[in-house]
Amino acid sequence: MESKGKVVTSDEIAKLIWGERFYSSINVKSYMHRIRQKLEDDPAKPALIISEPGVGYYIKLQD
Repeated sequence: MESKGKVVTSDEIAKLIWGERFYSSINVKSYMHRIRQKLEDDPAKPALIISEPGVGYYIKLQD
């Protein structure tokens, strides 16, 4: 949530959560899928955790 509204790369997410030693082997996309299954009303049409293709993810601010 510290970065809400700002695009954060998959590498940045992995480093923050799992640290330098493990981040290269982590598939962030799989984790984001699981998180969306738990948080989103319709995981197929995410409204909270948004993908920025080729860049990363961001938390959508409320309108």
